[in-house]
Amino acid sequence: MASSYGSKADNLQQLADAGFNVPKFYVVPSNAKKGTLKNQYDRWCVEHGISSTAVRSSSTQEDTKESSFAGQFVTILDVTQRNFLEAVQTVLSSKPNASYAKKSGNVHAIVQDFIEPDISGVAFSVNPASGEPEVVINVAEGRGTKVVDGVEAEQYFINRLKPEQSKQQGLLSPEQTRKIVSQVLKIEELFAYPQDIEWAIKDEELYILQARPISKINHMRLWDSSNIAESFPGIVLPLTFS
Repeated sequence: MASSYGSKADNLQQLADAGFNVPKFYVVPSNAKKGTLKNQYDRWCVEHGISSTAVRSSSTQEDTKESSFAGQFVTILDVTQRNFLEAVQTVLSSKPNASYAKKSGNVHAIVQDFIEPDISGVAFSVNPASGEPEVVINVAEGRGTKVVDGVEAEQYFINRLKPEQSKQQGLLSPEQTRKIVSQVLKIEELFAYPQDIEWAIKDEELYILQARPISKINHMRLWDSSNIAESFPGIVLPLTFS
């Protein structure tokens, strides 16, 4: 997977290569020939036994440490063979608002096996609002769009050193919480940077849907083994923090 397809696609490939449970995916480049898209999709779905997909953007300037463009591009869920071409063209032609457009770069499309989750959400490897060394998990029943929209979402704060959830009753069981925290910290280690991670659970199986660097962490210092401190400017991600 070439990094020229953007950080989102590149990060997914790194996650998959490192053994994380990433739903199968491939990338449709911005300059792909339309005549071959449908045949490629049909063959890929048959090969992997996939009935529907999620089509997401991957801009060459998206999901970096400096800028996120979170929510600026189109994502289409539960895409089938019937509406695949329309979905891909919609994503490839999607543009952020005027303040972002000039610096958004080329937009490619990620085609990913669609997981219809029992529960899903986002998790931050550190608290972006306070900088506290805790994993913050936002979760809702069904699709993760509910979490981003702030609809019926629960929030958990878990100490990184002692992963016990502060809320013992809710959508997440203690076992699920520990599993998410473990994966979040391993992903942060993989990328050597605090992460904002989209995840889903279906039939008790945890899937990692995407990971991006947190581009702003307020009042934060991070210490490595040499006690070197750093601070991280940028934009809070996603819309679960203001």
